[in-house]
Amino acid sequence: MRLRPKLYGLVNNAGITLRKTVTQTTPEEWDRLVGINLNVAFLAIRAFAPLMQRGGSIV
Repeated sequence: MRLRPKLYGLVNNAGITLRKTVTQTTPEEWDRLVGINLNVAFLAIRAFAPLMQRGGSIV
């Protein structure tokens, strides 16, 4: 019998940042930042959701 790991919570805190002001940031840089940060959150939730127990939390 194979045991599945159990997960009760996920802290979704991975991402990137820019060290520029809004006026110095190009639209391409902004698209990259938003794309990476949203995709990382989505992919982490997608990967760990099957391991979550009822009542688990995602922060």
